[in-house]
Amino acid sequence: RLLAELVGRSGDVDQAKKLLQQAIELAPAFPETRVRLATILCFQNRVEESLDVLDDLLAIDPTSAPGLDAKAATLARIGNYHEAARTYEILLEHSPDHVSGLIGYGQMLNTIGRFEDSVTAYRRVIALDPKRGEAWWSLANLKVSRFSDADIQSMAAALRVLPILRASSGT
Repeated sequence: RLLAELVGRSGDVDQAKKLLQQAIELAPAFPETRVRLATILCFQNRVEESLDVLDDLLAIDPTSAPGLDAKAATLARIGNYHEAARTYEILLEHSPDHVSGLIGYGQMLNTIGRFEDSVTAYRRVIALDPKRGEAWWSLANLKVSRFSDADIQSMAAALRVLPILRASSGT
């Protein structure tokens, strides 16, 4: 799998795909390999094949967080937003604190018009990781709720603890 990553980064996607397929034969239950293969296929617009790879993974482990997250993102990419939202729900039933799943779920809920539920998903991310700027941005971008004074204080506190910002600001 690591060799496939290196080969893929060098630009030989077809060889990377072959190496990932070999890795799957050697270790069929290792989820990261299947997710990486599915990602390559998806970016090659071979979405049905990508979904097949993810379904194979989910047949082995129906609660695989990486598999469910990748499947939901792939479904969203092809415009199957309701099924993507349902897949995120399955992910979150088994892994309620899965931050990237919550962010993806919030995006799907927004896309299908469930704005208040989207707010709830983003607020859950913020509760888990107040420094997660993507959640704050997504929440603001919904334009259906206002930030409270406590929200603003939380954002300011998150900024104070980010070491790169402290170093660049001279504080």
